[in-house]
Parts: sequence; C-alpha cells; structure tokens
Amino acid sequence: MATRRYNIPIHQNVSTRYASDLNDQEFAIIGPHVAQKDGSGKKRTVDIRGVLNAVFYRIRTGCQWRMLPSDFLAWSHVWYYYRTWRSDGTLERINALLRRDLRSKAGRDPEPSVAIMDSQSIESTEMGGEKGFDPHKQIKGRKRHLMTDTLGLVLFVVVCAACIPDSDGAEYILNENSVRLFSSVVVDCRAAVLL
Repeated sequence: MATRRYNIPIHQNVSTRYASDLNDQEFAIIGPHVAQKDGSGKKRTVDIRGVLNAVFYRIRTGCQWRMLPSDFLAWSHVWYYYRTWRSDGTLERINALLRRDLRSKAGRDPEPSVAIMDSQSIESTEMGGEKGFDPHKQIKGRKRHLMTDTLGLVLFVVVCAACIPDSDGAEYILNENSVRLFSSVVVDCRAAVLL
C-alpha cells in the first residue's frame, strides 16, 4: 500500500488550516469562557484554541471523534474538554453570549420576547441513541425539536426518537426545568400556545 506524504509550506498560517478554525477576533470572544480558572490544581498543558478548533471542525464535518485529523490534538483530549464544557453549561453560556451580542448588533433587545418552535425528523445511523418511526414523514430515526428567536438564533434544542409527537416535544421545551435561561420567552410561548 502506498504511503501519501503531505508537505505543508512553512509560511502557511496554522491558525487557518480549516474553514472551521477560529480567527483571532472569534477566539478573543470565546477564549475567556474556556480559560482555566484561577486557583490551585494542575495547570492546563494543552492549547485550548487547538481544542476549540478541533471541536468546531468535528461539528462542521460530522466526523467521529476518533477520526479527527492528526494535525489536531489527540481526540481524547478534545473529547474530554467538549464533554466537560457540555456538562458544566459552558457551551450553553457561550451560545447565550453570542446570541445576545448578535441581537444587540441587529438593534434588538438582547433577550427575545418571542420564540418560534419547529421540529424536523431525520434518518439516523445504526449507531447509538434512541430511534423511532415518524408515521407522518415516513422516516425512521430521530427528531429535533428546536426553539429559536425571530432572527433564527437557537434558544433551545431537544433531540429524541422520531416517534415522539410534536406536541410532546413542545411540552418538553416549555417545561420550566428544561428552559432555565429563557423564562420570559416561555411565558410568551405558553400564551401563544393556549390561544
């Protein structure tokens, strides 16, 4: 089997290897939210910008964690940080920060007063996760229930089996326990649903 060799020019800017890589301005916004907290404990030895670039590459391409290109950090490091940020709410806080910033730049109130809900059934692979059959769309797989503001910026997402009716998905989104940050939106949505 032939071995392929790739030559990377020395003058190439490593920070823009892929379209999904963060530029300096984007990293300046996100970086402080993923920086290591002050205090005692083992100091971070990995390049956090490299971790973010790998996470965004994986989100953009949909590749498996173990299939990340070798010019990124080891997939186990990237997966560790992604799992940590997902569990402690860091990714949710970054999304909220970016949404507020975009709404302010568009001349809107940082917090939306109206939200839009919709769902989409999609086919899924045989690997992991719950699946079901959506009889209306004739699709076996999963269903995404999505709540966005009027600009289309994501407020909340629920992924479940495709057999879950839209009304049940909407009920889950409107549950106070699920929607922690968007209580003002939920009140408006509930009023619209009840009318």
